[in-house]
Amino acid sequence: MVDFQSRDTRRRAGEAADEADEAADSEEADGEATAEQDQTAASTDDGSEPAKSARDTGPGTDSEPGGDQPQAEASTQVDSPETGPASTPPETEGSVTPPGSAPAGGSPTSATREPSAASETPSRSVDVALVTVGDATTPEGDPNPTADRLTDSLVAAGHTVTVTRELAGGYDEVQSAVDGLVSRPDVETIVTVGGTGVAQSDVVIEAVHPLFEKVLPGFGEVVRNLLFYQAGTGVVGVRTTAGITGSSPIFCLPGERRLANRAVEAVVAAEAPALVAELE
Repeated sequence: MVDFQSRDTRRRAGEAADEADEAADSEEADGEATAEQDQTAASTDDGSEPAKSARDTGPGTDSEPGGDQPQAEASTQVDSPETGPASTPPETEGSVTPPGSAPAGGSPTSATREPSAASETPSRSVDVALVTVGDATTPEGDPNPTADRLTDSLVAAGHTVTVTRELAGGYDEVQSAVDGLVSRPDVETIVTVGGTGVAQSDVVIEAVHPLFEKVLPGFGEVVRNLLFYQAGTGVVGVRTTAGITGSSPIFCLPGERRLANRAVEAVVAAEAPALVAELE
């Protein structure tokens, strides 16, 4: 005889077990969904993209190389007719190079440099009396290299040497000769060369100074500063002076030919015309 009660009991027990399994599967699925939601919320809070689960990946998605997402374009500048070359910044309108400034990688051009006083053409020609004294002289009849050199420099600067004279160098002789040249109509400026050292016989400055109505102390300062680059500290023994007698500037220079010529080229030839013009 079949025990129907026992069979029914077993069937109900099996159905109850199936329901329990389904409930467990449902709870597991709910747990996974809850975990994914928590991960998404956390990713949103810190600004990053939520991680995709294995079920979300596959062909055509962002995680596969062959997906539909476009790649970022390279941020490169391209020349265009409207903007011009991308690498060249536009020039500022109205920008100019300051006068006298050096171009890029170079030096100022000669046009921006101020000309020196010695290179300027004198405003007028001056008639000069050139007097050599003592060691700057030569035996009578022989060429005088010092006088010739200074004459060439004065003529090259546009002036005229109207008188040349050689003196032995005594006090009275020098003073009388210079005083006589001042009154000559063909002499506007007098230049003496030599007799300005520290020896007992060097008395040109002492002889000429009493004739000055006005002294030009700046001349000696400029000449010594100029000659320092040639004579070095030897300029401490270089005595030179200048002044005005009547309407004539008088310049007394050292006897060394090279130093005297430098002073004539750089100072006397440049400043004599302005002094004579003012005195007139």
